[in-house]
Amino acid sequence: MATIKIVESEQLDRELLHIIQDAYNNCKDETFYVGVSGGSFPPMLVRVLKQMSNVNWKKWLFFFCDERCVPSSSPDSTFGAFKKLVEPVDPKLPISLNQFVTIDPALKSGKVAEDYLSKMRARFEKSSLPKFHILFLGLGPDGHTASLFPGHRLLKVSTSNSSKSTFSNELG
Repeated sequence: MATIKIVESEQLDRELLHIIQDAYNNCKDETFYVGVSGGSFPPMLVRVLKQMSNVNWKKWLFFFCDERCVPSSSPDSTFGAFKKLVEPVDPKLPISLNQFVTIDPALKSGKVAEDYLSKMRARFEKSSLPKFHILFLGLGPDGHTASLFPGHRLLKVSTSNSSKSTFSNELG
């Protein structure tokens, strides 16, 4: 069940820690799947993760909800932001860069999406939609989330071209 909480900014870290710790503690799967956004979120998330207790960090796998097609050295790269925050490895947060499922910015944009979908397919059951244990979506100043921008033509869906396809049908 989805929960929406509104908290004061000084309570945000504590609430976020509670939500993440609870999701992790209730995870019975071998892998703890996390979807992350960029912007101002990476520093906050890393700060909060360092406060967690009794965590098997090797179990965590991070995906990107809104990565840009730029090299990780670019200030616009969400992976680049996380990379700067987790290298060198901190004993409080011993995760490796291999735990981030990244795009290949050397590919053309359409191919980047296909490549990322194949990486997702390899990590999720082929018969279902991807199931994340926790998914963090930010909201940009222009109202965008997960690289979905208000008013963009790709968001206009008509009933004549919608379908009830599953992850495996849509992708493979």
